Amino acid sequence: MSRADLLALTPASVAALANLGLVKRAQREIESGKGPELDEDDAGVVTGRFEDGVVTKLPPGVLLRDAPCTCGSTAVCRHRVAIVLAYPAWHAGPGAKREPAPAPPVEAWSPSCFTDEQLTALVGKRVMTRAQTILRAGTVVELEGGAAPVARLPTCAVRFHVPRDLGYARCDCQAALACEHVVVAAWAFRQADAAGTPAPCTIELGAKPAGTTAGRDAPLDEALRLAEHVIVEGVAHLGDADKQRFAGARASLSKAGLLWPGTLVDDLEIALEAYRARSARYRTSEVVSLLASLEARARAAKSGAALPSRFVLGSDEARETLLDHVRLMSLGARIEADGDRREASVYLADPDSGVVLVASRAFPPPASDGEPEEGPALARRALTGRVTLGALARGQLVTRTAKRHANHTLTLGTTRTAQTSVAPSSGDWDCLPANLLVRDLDALAEDLRSRPPRLLRPRTLAAQMKVLALPPEGAVLEVAYRPGDQELIAVLGLTDPTTGNTGRIHLVRRHSRTGPSALDAIAKALQSTTPAPRFVAGDVRFGPRGLEIDPTAIVTDRVIVPDLETEPPMVESLPLLAPRKEPPFHAAIALAATLLEEALHDGLAHLRVGFIDRALHAAGVLGAVGLGGAQRRVLALREAVSSGNADAARIWLDAAVRLELTRDTAFA
Repeated sequence: MSRADLLALTPASVAALANLGLVKRAQREIESGKGPELDEDDAGVVTGRFEDGVVTKLPPGVLLRDAPCTCGSTAVCRHRVAIVLAYPAWHAGPGAKREPAPAPPVEAWSPSCFTDEQLTALVGKRVMTRAQTILRAGTVVELEGGAAPVARLPTCAVRFHVPRDLGYARCDCQAALACEHVVVAAWAFRQADAAGTPAPCTIELGAKPAGTTAGRDAPLDEALRLAEHVIVEGVAHLGDADKQRFAGARASLSKAGLLWPGTLVDDLEIALEAYRARSARYRTSEVVSLLASLEARARAAKSGAALPSRFVLGSDEARETLLDHVRLMSLGARIEADGDRREASVYLADPDSGVVLVASRAFPPPASDGEPEEGPALARRALTGRVTLGALARGQLVTRTAKRHANHTLTLGTTRTAQTSVAPSSGDWDCLPANLLVRDLDALAEDLRSRPPRLLRPRTLAAQMKVLALPPEGAVLEVAYRPGDQELIAVLGLTDPTTGNTGRIHLVRRHSRTGPSALDAIAKALQSTTPAPRFVAGDVRFGPRGLEIDPTAIVTDRVIVPDLETEPPMVESLPLLAPRKEPPFHAAIALAATLLEEALHDGLAHLRVGFIDRALHAAGVLGAVGLGGAQRRVLALREAVSSGNADAARIWLDAAVRLELTRDTAFA
């Protein structure tokens, strides 16, 4: 017989079931001719014999960790991994005892195919009972389709690595295999299929939240009253006397378990404190976005919209989760400035789930009048414990003492007993899962378009971090520099080897003093031919040029972190681009956004002379480019302000929500 499960496993899947180190070691041994001698009997048992005398058997239907191996390891060992990796080539080659069958094609399938009997056989009755407890309480599950479907629960993610084979389902919880989350994930896919809702989608599974009127609406209303107070008084007129309002709203939201509105109130207060401190990181536009998100989430939760209230309010989210054992691969780092203060963020990908976590550290201003350290110097500073920023940003992390927060920040243990190690990375990112590793730009664009509105999504960091897999030749089509904006722009071409789809994406990076050689490092890496760039990691988005990525790391023969590199100047030698002209559509959105920011800064009770006229002008510009919905809301705000309408703050919120949604879809 043919083992379809072993043929379906990719090196990335095996790395998720074992670890990347075992996969790389097994691959080296196989390439050097020291791989196992394989045999397969009529029952489908694959036997591998190794040079050191170890004999390993992989029977059908047996978990990889439970397959018998004479090495004595109770976990997934290198012998089991080597057999899985060697099997496809052996199966198709002359050593096979049967006619070689083609590898199964990449297919989309659904874990809804698993019956409760199959699930019980995998996990047992006790674990099934725990899954039923989760179902009775109710939860929200985000689903992704494809050859290896993923279900994201509030506390973990489940990936099904092999079609229609439960034995290869992997969860990033402590149990990892055969846990209650695998059962809940299968039920979520089953409910989605029954409702005719294909992945990607968000499913509310089980019971709906009880006591919504008293337990949810009252705290939301209190938070909205706080928002209206901020809008009426204005950022410029708020002070310490308003702290009690924030404390009350925060306490009410926390008691009700409304995590995302609570974090919005937290971030709103932090932003106002940043304004009073004259922080360089303060942006009125960010305060507009925070207030609009609070209003949008309250509306969606109360109206029973398509997205479950649990999803938009974060009712099921754990504030923090202890990670017993985690292996993470760095996707680079970013350094940001706040005056003389610096903050470093390292982006760490979980190769099992594709989730990206962020480890950060703030570096205070220098004690004397000296200049603050920038990226290259900060790379030598410790990020946590004895781990330096540079080592972590270019390496891979294994730790048993980490804590994941709801917004995907990562806290590493710093005690002497903390078991944390960092090893250099060669940038072998091809083992990353499909939800993180991008080969098809059409699929990436569709994924971005299918996501819920930003105002309603979970408030997690690095949510749009991706890794581009570049073809060996012809990936870099153009590299240029726009001196007026101090902006490097490159055009990258990708080809999906499976579908043949081709596409282009723009790499865009602006100069920052915190990464003095970042643009030069990027230009050097992209123009290198030996070695050529293999991967680019960064935040992806739709921009005026189409798909764009702002890089945090580039892989050639090593991991290059632009913000931490030191390179001689070279961007001025690149072809130069003329200043970018803003299209009328985007200029109209920017004009209306400036109007709302002015009103928020001064406060509706303290507006400057001429606001009514500026509102009329902005509305006219919006109407001229066809943005009738935004135009009507700006006119409504103008009328409310001029007539002294007590609901003017609510009307401002309505305009802010509409404008934020319009801005988000302007480039898609």
